[in-house]
Amino acid sequence: MNKLIAAALIAAFALPATGFAAEKAGKVKSWFAATRNVILADNTECILGADIKEVPATLTVGKDVVLTYTTDKGTNTCSKVEVK
Repeated sequence: MNKLIAAALIAAFALPATGFAAEKAGKVKSWFAATRNVILADNTECILGADIKEVPATLTVGKDVVLTYTTDKGTNTCSKVEVK
């Protein structure tokens, strides 16, 4: 029984967190409108989710932004983009 609990705890901490929203501030290094992919200066990549109907017109290379995103299987999906 203890081995089962220990294995469950190890699995819980070893797997990447999914479903938790994170925020990341940074400067836009690249913006690919066709694929809705934003890359920040620190190489954080985020794909704008379907719930973002209107992409801010001010989302351009060099702008400071705050991305709110979730991570699933190594892919960051943005639910909000705030251009500063």
